[in-house]
Amino acid sequence: MNIQNLMKHAAQHAERQRQAQESSKVMETFRMMIMTTTINDLVNQDALDKTLQKSADKTLQMFKSDCKPSDGEMEQLEAIANLAKVEVKRILSESAKIMRVKS
Repeated sequence: MNIQNLMKHAAQHAERQRQAQESSKVMETFRMMIMTTTINDLVNQDALDKTLQKSADKTLQMFKSDCKPSDGEMEQLEAIANLAKVEVKRILSESAKIMRVKS
C-alpha cells in the first residue's frame, strides 16, 4: 500500500470519527432540550408520555425551523428524537425514584 492510499484511508477514518462525534453531540443536544422542555411542561401535568411527545415535537420543530433539514435528514432527526425521548423518560423515572427515597 503506498503513501497516497494510506493518506486516503486516514482521511476517510477521520471523517467517520468526525461524523460519529457530531452524532453524539446531536443526541446529547436532543436529550438536554427534550428534558428541559419536559420539566418545564410537567408543571401542573402528570401525563409524562403525552408531555414527552409534545416536548419532542417542539424540539423537532425548533430544529426544523433553525436548520431547514431535508426530508431524509428530518427522518433521521425524528429517529434520534425518539431515542432521546426514551432516554429522557428513563432519566426522569430514575430521578423520581431518587426523590421518593429522599423524601
